[in-house]
Amino acid sequence: MEEHEIQNNVNDSANTPWGEIISPKTQTIPSENKPNLNGAKIASIVIFLSILVPYISFDIDDTGDPELDLTGVEIVESWFEFFGFIMEVSDSGIDTGGSESTGGELDMPLRIYILLIGALMLLLSPILFAFSSIIGGFISFSGMGLPKTLGKIHLGFFIIMILMLIIGGSVIFSEIPDEEGMPSSILDFLGIGVWLGGLSSIGYFIEMKTDE
Repeated sequence: MEEHEIQNNVNDSANTPWGEIISPKTQTIPSENKPNLNGAKIASIVIFLSILVPYISFDIDDTGDPELDLTGVEIVESWFEFFGFIMEVSDSGIDTGGSESTGGELDMPLRIYILLIGALMLLLSPILFAFSSIIGGFISFSGMGLPKTLGKIHLGFFIIMILMLIIGGSVIFSEIPDEEGMPSSILDFLGIGVWLGGLSSIGYFIEMKTDE
């Protein structure tokens, strides 16, 4: 009986390269399908740093020096001014070919309202991206897994914002003469920070396998 118990203990043990015997209960077996969180970690860092670089930047004269250069932080600091401008435009309207109603008010095209929504999303994007980077960074750096849902929501917000700006901006740029040095699309006004902050969210839900 004692020999049988000793044999079972030997079979249930594992030898290390140094000849030590370790119980399998104390061994850690790596998971073959454990996701690599490095992509999500890098994404959270890049998204947070994106608010420190220009979100709005353009150079009409094509001189190389942008006439308007606003980082994400500067946009947040100027929220009230931008919101006031958007509300003023939505209340008074702008001359974009809209017809005048019987009450004397200008009926703006639907694309103007779409542009205003896109502009509002652009103003909110720095703070939303910052929150996304904090939450995504906490999930990934703590080893809880990939923030896939957060990444899809983040990327979805970015895509909708870009579509709103493109569709809404077309009503304005259709009236601008096609001259050299003049912007041809609303996208010409978007800085590198918007693209970094929006597209980096892909790293939140792209799963990579760890090397065994």
